[in-house]
Amino acid sequence: MLEYKTFKGVVYVLVLKTKEEFDNIVELIRKNVEQYENYMTEVRYKLYLANKKVLDIYYEKDSIPHLLGVNLDFIRSLNCYREKSAYELLKAFLNDSYKVYSKLEDLGRVFSDYVMEKNEIFKDNLKIVLNDIECIVEYRKDRVYGLETVECPCEYYILQKRNDRNHNIILLQGIVRKGNVYVPQTSQKVDLTKLKDIENIRNILFHQNITFVNSLRYSNNYDTDSKVFYMDFQSKIDKLLVLNRYASQNESTIVVDGDYGYTLKRLNETYMNQNKIKSTLQTISSTINTGDVIDMGLLEEDTDCDILDVVKAYNNSRFKETNSFKYSELLEEYNRLKNLVIDLQNRSNDLEQENNLQKEEIKKLSMENENYKDNQQKILTILQKTTM
Repeated sequence: MLEYKTFKGVVYVLVLKTKEEFDNIVELIRKNVEQYENYMTEVRYKLYLANKKVLDIYYEKDSIPHLLGVNLDFIRSLNCYREKSAYELLKAFLNDSYKVYSKLEDLGRVFSDYVMEKNEIFKDNLKIVLNDIECIVEYRKDRVYGLETVECPCEYYILQKRNDRNHNIILLQGIVRKGNVYVPQTSQKVDLTKLKDIENIRNILFHQNITFVNSLRYSNNYDTDSKVFYMDFQSKIDKLLVLNRYASQNESTIVVDGDYGYTLKRLNETYMNQNKIKSTLQTISSTINTGDVIDMGLLEEDTDCDILDVVKAYNNSRFKETNSFKYSELLEEYNRLKNLVIDLQNRSNDLEQENNLQKEEIKKLSMENENYKDNQQKILTILQKTTM
């Protein structure tokens, strides 16, 4: 059982007393590294936010040690390994942790005070599920007035609540920009029943812009094709209610102008389509009132399929008692024959044009032949005169 020193009921220092406790933590980290190498090395998430911004998230190797609660700066200071990169140094430590253990007086200095919690949520927190995302926080220090700022803040925070978890638990992932992608910098589990965690969340949300995710694109090294997930309208309404709650509690600003513009566009398209349908129905209704057959050619090409089926059924009903064939079938056959006649007419025109060209060519050849005969006769006449 691990021991923590506390002050006024708040945990602040991890205390390790035995090599067994030290080794147990090393083994827990090793298992998570194996999970990462087997399933997460090529994982990419692309989040399309309601504020028109896009987060391309990649779990690079050098981010992993910190997420697992390993104090690499301290390990480097011991000069036990030659490896330079963060991830390779972590692997060297896991392969031979005794080198570090043998130099320690305080076993806990190698790990974060929250090493157990970080490893408990490691894989779950890096998994991003569209419907589980409570909100996205775009954090900027210059927006904070009158409240303690976050130490070493991230550029964005992703807040998730798993459906199969306690609803008081928030999985918090902080990401920062690195080149063209975002990489995780922190991973936390927040318990909303604890005052300290509530204050931490408030520090992240206070006066910040918050939004939700419209859609999510996911890919990994096993799937050749990426998967895309979209937020439906009802889910967007639910997410707006969540954002309103966070905003009212933390004086945050909801930014969803991108989704708002898209929704207005869709509503306008729906309105225009409804007007088109209304006009079509009025045309159909007036024709039905006169008892005439509805000319399908008068309908728009993009007329709704259900409306077309109603028109066909009506036209068929007009000929039900007088003909063993359905009107729609006769109309299709008529259109087929009509198109055939048009094709034949076009072919006939082509043949006539080709025939005219051939006639012109024959006429030209005939004239050349006549000229040839005249020249031949002239030559013969000359030859006869020369032989006399």
